[in-house]
Amino acid sequence: MIYLLEMTDGSVRIMRIISEKTNILAEINKLGDKDQVVTYEKIEEADIPEDREFRDSWKRNGDKIDFNLDKARNIKLARIRAAREPLLNKLDKDFIMALEAGDEAKKDRIVREKTRLRDITEPLKNKILNSIDDVKNESIL
Repeated sequence: MIYLLEMTDGSVRIMRIISEKTNILAEINKLGDKDQVVTYEKIEEADIPEDREFRDSWKRNGDKIDFNLDKARNIKLARIRAAREPLLNKLDKDFIMALEAGDEAKKDRIVREKTRLRDITEPLKNKILNSIDDVKNESIL
């Protein structure tokens, strides 16, 4: 049996119970944050999204699980920012070396690349989201 647990912050969890004799309330009480469980409901496997990439953005939609698209957007933005951070750090070092060498052309190229990397999140930030695919289809870099 599968139960959907809705939490106080709007997120959801899945609890799988092996035996039909198991008391769901007793199982919920074993959770470390049991006080955060608002509701629970028995669901079917088909009610759970197959794609777990944005699992932390799941929300309850009636008796099914859907995606909170704003949370999914924020997850994707965090991934993009994490991926670009080492690139920006390297460009900072390259810029200092170009500055010391007096290489204006290289400095200009680095400034353009850093601007491109900083602006890479803008399309997703401003995008109107209709489905999880709108978030997934944004490239990381």
